[in-house]
Amino acid sequence: MSTLSAMKEKADDGFIKESFPSERPELHYHSSGYVQSKWVAERLLAQALERGVPVNIYRPGWITGQTATGICAVENNHLLRLIKSCIQLGEAPNWQRNIDMVPADFTRALIVHAVTRSPASGQVYNLVNPHCVSWVELIKQINGLGYKVEDNY
Repeated sequence: MSTLSAMKEKADDGFIKESFPSERPELHYHSSGYVQSKWVAERLLAQALERGVPVNIYRPGWITGQTATGICAVENNHLLRLIKSCIQLGEAPNWQRNIDMVPADFTRALIVHAVTRSPASGQVYNLVNPHCVSWVELIKQINGLGYKVEDNY
């Protein structure tokens, strides 16, 4: 298991490549230690694959609650903790990015499907939501629910 943010290399179509990261770390400079550790782990898996160890990588976006109920462990979800903090502070970062949220049960089903259909064979799977929401829109929706979060956009 990795994360979409571990890979910054994009294909010609603009989507994140479904491949092991290159050996050029300058392409992968990240400010987050978490993301850096995921990139290093993916590089180690690439080396293991080169030595004949069967591995696959699964890269989900932000894993959220179940599709039917929305239930999830908020205390372990960085995105939901960020949103909660924005509401409590009444401020949000000025981000111009999309938030790729994938429900937990959907993520589980995708991984089970991939594992049972394609055993570890050096594949990389980016588990993305084709219907991302922009950070700006998310803050607007939060404000629409009655919370007052300054949108510094």
